Amino acid sequence: VYRHNIVGVLDAALRGTNAQYLPQHVLDRCGIKLYEPSPGDSGWDVFSLDYHVSSPLSAVVHATASSKYRKVFHLLWRLKRIEWGLNNTWRRATSVNHSLRARDGRDSSIVKALRKVALARQEMLHVTSNIQNYLMFEVLEGSWNSLRSDLASSESLDDVISAHDAYLGNILRLAMLGDDA
Repeated sequence: VYRHNIVGVLDAALRGTNAQYLPQHVLDRCGIKLYEPSPGDSGWDVFSLDYHVSSPLSAVVHATASSKYRKVFHLLWRLKRIEWGLNNTWRRATSVNHSLRARDGRDSSIVKALRKVALARQEMLHVTSNIQNYLMFEVLEGSWNSLRSDLASSESLDDVISAHDAYLGNILRLAMLGDDA
């Protein structure tokens, strides 16, 4: 995994999504973080998105908050990796299935076994999809609505910091990523 390759992918992703309409100063703060790989790691394991937060915003999005955001990102990233792996397995199995059916017919024991594997893979994909939907719509969207409400009633910077910290704490708790999970 080379930094310049990942940066190119990030730039293409930013240009190819609604992020392209964000102000340039926001896009300039987006980056990547590559961790030191361990034996057996792939690009999925050593990559993280990064966002540079400077003053005065760093008073609200402090180092501890950034760490919590990374925790949530890593969970969502792992789920996407699982989804990608299951879909990639499906693509490979489909071509094997077609070859075996052409060679052995529909009733061969291998085709029947692969059908059971396909059902198990589909169930895993269903669970993964449900977890992603829960995180996106119940956890993140619900917490975001609460944060917006809390920010609207904030009267000081301390209120804003407390609301943001509670927002992140709620996300971690609902995503079962907290210390008490």
